[in-house]
Amino acid sequence: MPNQIPEFDLTELIPAHVHISGTGTTAVAMPEPTNTSPVFDLRNYGWENISVPVENNVDRALSQASLDWTVLSRPVFVDGAVVPGRFANTRSDLPPGHNVLEIVGSKYQIIQNIDGLHFVQNIIDAGEIQLANAGTFDEGRSVFLLAKADMLTINGEKIAPYIIFSNSHDGSGKVKAALTTIRVVCKNTLALALSTAPRVWSVTHTKSAIDHMKAAIASMNFVGDYLTAYPAHVERLMSTDINAAQMKEITERLYPIPIATKSNTTSVRNATSDRAIFEQVYNETPDLRRWQGTAWGVLGAVTDVISHREPQRTTTTFEQNRFARNAIGGQETNLAQTIIMRVASA
Repeated sequence: MPNQIPEFDLTELIPAHVHISGTGTTAVAMPEPTNTSPVFDLRNYGWENISVPVENNVDRALSQASLDWTVLSRPVFVDGAVVPGRFANTRSDLPPGHNVLEIVGSKYQIIQNIDGLHFVQNIIDAGEIQLANAGTFDEGRSVFLLAKADMLTINGEKIAPYIIFSNSHDGSGKVKAALTTIRVVCKNTLALALSTAPRVWSVTHTKSAIDHMKAAIASMNFVGDYLTAYPAHVERLMSTDINAAQMKEITERLYPIPIATKSNTTSVRNATSDRAIFEQVYNETPDLRRWQGTAWGVLGAVTDVISHREPQRTTTTFEQNRFARNAIGGQETNLAQTIIMRVASA
């Protein structure tokens, strides 16, 4: 099973000191590898088409991204009668028939975008992060601010940390902060779970204003903890050797090919293609050449595929789903990390 990311009990968290600067190891300067791929024509960050660049101010950022609307609660009617205990979250800027975000229960407390995300301004004012982009998923059911922290350099690798602050109106009831990192040379997303520091923090929409303030403080502390622990975690991956037999086992676990039958020819073909793409990325990508034979190199190939492979059938929400799954969720990356390190240590 992949590493589980713990949730905070926010009622018990009142940090005495807040500092979120990450520390990376200093490395001897190395020539940058060629940023090309034998498989992918385009490598991007994953948020270019679902967000807009914004100023370093929460109020202006929400306005620039057209996220300064409010959520209004409306009763739900069926056959002319009010449905007790059920309410519709609606967008103030959209006309009737196009404005319903979700049906929620009576315990759900709306937190407006400006209220749920304004605590980010405290971190900005401290000079530790800078807002970069703002956007939305699923027609406003979730909105997010993307901020960048100081670049890390780990054994010659430039790693760009980003913090995604999001608010939801779809009944999931979360104001969330999630740390993700980008391997700059290839723009791979690396939302890595660490055993020593949580990557994701969240608070439900039923908390009081005091709890939200505690949550804001806790989020700043959690960012610093993660960025401080991150370099040692990456160095461990870089220094973990993977031999040919281990590579074969990892590949088979990551990309299993089912036994062929008359009814699963498509599944076999797709699985065979997935494995071939992974092997080509690992063996032929210039910016991974230095790391071949290490856990970092294998993970780099996995994240290259996860971050940049286009689907066989592109949908209108594909980029949103991939960003949410890879940058915020990170389940695929961390499952791969777990498999790689278990095989390496066996």
